[in-house]
Amino acid sequence: MRILHLVSNFHPFVGGVERVVQELTIFQVKNGMDPIVVFPDRLGKFTNEYEVSSVRVIPFHFPKLVLPWFMIGIPLKGKYATAEVAKIFADCRNLIQKEKPQIIHIHAWSEISLPVINIARSIGIPVIFHAHQEYFSDSIRPGDQRMLSQASHVITVSKAVEKSIVNRTQESTRVKTIHNGIEIREFPNKDAATYKRNIVMAGRFSVEKGFDLGIRAFSKVLESKVDCDLFVIGNGPEKANLEVLVHDLGIQDKVFFKGVLSKDELLYACHTATCVLIPTPLSESFSMLAVEAMSTGTPVIATNVGGLPEVVQNGVTGYLVEPSPEEISKTILHLFRDEMSIKEFGQNAQIIAKKNFSVQRFGQEIANEYAFALSGTRK
Repeated sequence: MRILHLVSNFHPFVGGVERVVQELTIFQVKNGMDPIVVFPDRLGKFTNEYEVSSVRVIPFHFPKLVLPWFMIGIPLKGKYATAEVAKIFADCRNLIQKEKPQIIHIHAWSEISLPVINIARSIGIPVIFHAHQEYFSDSIRPGDQRMLSQASHVITVSKAVEKSIVNRTQESTRVKTIHNGIEIREFPNKDAATYKRNIVMAGRFSVEKGFDLGIRAFSKVLESKVDCDLFVIGNGPEKANLEVLVHDLGIQDKVFFKGVLSKDELLYACHTATCVLIPTPLSESFSMLAVEAMSTGTPVIATNVGGLPEVVQNGVTGYLVEPSPEEISKTILHLFRDEMSIKEFGQNAQIIAKKNFSVQRFGQEIANEYAFALSGTRK
């Protein structure tokens, strides 16, 4: 089966959606499927298609005069718009006719989503929209709203996301929640006493991820005279502000910005941590980081928002807390003082990650949805 995965960005850009798609497509290759990843090459950085872990990646090139208008999802530029949009539709049609996918799996609205959807429908190729984020009335983009209102088949990454799209889809739309999965690797059980107390935060440094909240909570932990370090992994637009915050709090000798790490490096950092902190203040649709941390045998302290309660089991694999520096720091200190819980939570986390969040379970559930879409059965 050939599947065309349409994403907004892909490797070497690394984000949550990209990691999910990479895990899924690698699984599909190993299981005899033929996935192709297509993404809009907005800046013309890629001349030719390339491979990532035996998966073909095709950059979609725009006409030279096009300036993508991200909020709508259609490239427009003054008087040239009609000809340029017509060329984009033609290029999308040529791509689909050449590759002949049996399923089109759209993971995020982008500038080429609308042409791909229309062309696929015209020639009878099923289209699945994969919702990787929660949608709120005051922040949903017109393109996402249009996609949800037109989709006949939607996969959501959590029940929280599914709840957020209620009344945004047609009554006949099939909506299925499938939790993400990762390749589960074997990590030895660790004795908490052999590790220096340290915390890991990782992800994109953006306002909505709450890294500032995590840093303020860590500062309060240090006020209790606990000897521990904070490793902040990733990059993003808030990096300079976070560095200033660390300096203003006077904790620059205890906070280490490690940059973007490879998957192996990230897993090792999680494994050697006492806990992984996910301090998102408002919304987190799922959290690949939580699953990765759990798979290494490390407890997770996460805010009780969005899809996080579907991943982190409070008092079993870690703790769910309210998004405030006081609550987070109090919970970290409680965990630090209870070595038995660190060990027990870590063991529980590995078991639950393997049972609930393996790429094998994830990939098979996605394959089941492909079969359902290809059968032509309605909801």
